[in-house]
Amino acid sequence: MLRGCAECKVVSLQALKRLVVTVFFVIASCVIEASEIEDSIDFDESSFDVDIADLSDEAENKEKNWRLNFSWRNGIDLNALDNTRSHRFDTRLDWGTLLLNEYFLKFDGKAILRLPGDDNQSNQASSEWDWRLREFYLQDSLRQWTFTAGFQALSLGEMDAVQVVDLLAPWDYSEFAFTAPEDARLGQLLFNVEWHGVKSLWQFIYSPWPLSNRYPGGDAGSILRQLLGDQSFSIKDKQPKPLTDNEILLKWQSNIQGSDITLTYASLLNNDPVFHVTGDGVVRQFDTEYFRFNLFAFGANLSSGNFLWKFEAAYKQNMKYQPATQPVFTSNEIVVAFGLDYDANGAWRFTLETLNRRILASENHLRGLDKNSTQIVSRWSKNWLYETFSTVLFTSYQLQYGDIISSLAFDYMIDDHWQSRLVGSVFHSSDVKSPGQLTKNWDQLTLSVSYTF
Repeated sequence: MLRGCAECKVVSLQALKRLVVTVFFVIASCVIEASEIEDSIDFDESSFDVDIADLSDEAENKEKNWRLNFSWRNGIDLNALDNTRSHRFDTRLDWGTLLLNEYFLKFDGKAILRLPGDDNQSNQASSEWDWRLREFYLQDSLRQWTFTAGFQALSLGEMDAVQVVDLLAPWDYSEFAFTAPEDARLGQLLFNVEWHGVKSLWQFIYSPWPLSNRYPGGDAGSILRQLLGDQSFSIKDKQPKPLTDNEILLKWQSNIQGSDITLTYASLLNNDPVFHVTGDGVVRQFDTEYFRFNLFAFGANLSSGNFLWKFEAAYKQNMKYQPATQPVFTSNEIVVAFGLDYDANGAWRFTLETLNRRILASENHLRGLDKNSTQIVSRWSKNWLYETFSTVLFTSYQLQYGDIISSLAFDYMIDDHWQSRLVGSVFHSSDVKSPGQLTKNWDQLTLSVSYTF
């Protein structure tokens, strides 16, 4: 909640968090007890991503699939080694089962205990509980149709790192900088209908309750602080209202001569707000607006040998922009992205993606904003020692703000249950008001240890 909200709302939110955490652990306990009766299923230890089709096939065999993970993470500031940047315990449950021999039920959620010194806490001197819900849905299939209802975290588009079409699911930017994109998403309530043809797919998505991105501290004020610095302000955060505000997406996909072609239309609410001044004085007052825009997009990929080539282009209508603290203006924009994946027959893998965004407005309307912005992202990974040890090198360069993000991760599988990770990440920007500054947790050396049932 925002700092400007009433105290009763804060107390209610804390009570809700305690209730959700309690329910979370009750579910986890039930799953563990169920596992003592039924045969367990082995998961790929390298990722939480479980293919839904595989789960459905296993569910047809009346076997419950579950994974329970406990992890501890501690990070120190690379600029001041005696300063803690992150410190927390996580408990994550990923569970799927078949109901009445027909309906597939999926749950994926996480409870978080932030310890003193964690940058993402609202109160640095004490511990606090938090929680995340990625998926909690029911799925059914009927011939060529698939129906899914509930909280889902969907990944759309061809790109893995840059965002062109992948604008539906909100992101949790309070996660660690090196968190995989698929694990940094927030689930939202969706009704998803798919029709599968011989070589084509139609998909319709309706969201009756759009959610927004989450930033450190949990409020939209994090964005405004980058613009106002030490100025005092209050915010009335007008979050989207259930059933009143909604989102829709329609996608067609087909395979043509070995290439996947995708056309997408969507009417979405922007996951980040713009701010409107409602009062000046010693304490400036702002209202947020999560504006609606239309998306028309084209995507394609082509596999050739060890290469996978990717392309996306989108036209976004009625976008809103905020030049520093000046009034908001409306315009349209075009976004184009190219990418490639190279897989050296399993020995190592390399990904390169580049994105260019162009605002279709005159220089007079831009008021200091760059008409063009470019981002380049690369990722290299390699497994060693019979895949028990892995290395991941990630870099990102954002031309508009001069942002450079680099991280180097080392993962070691101690055994089938224990895993350790050491990550060093660095952020540099030539603009102190860069949105990249909002993450607050880039410059750190982090050690994590996890145990998975």
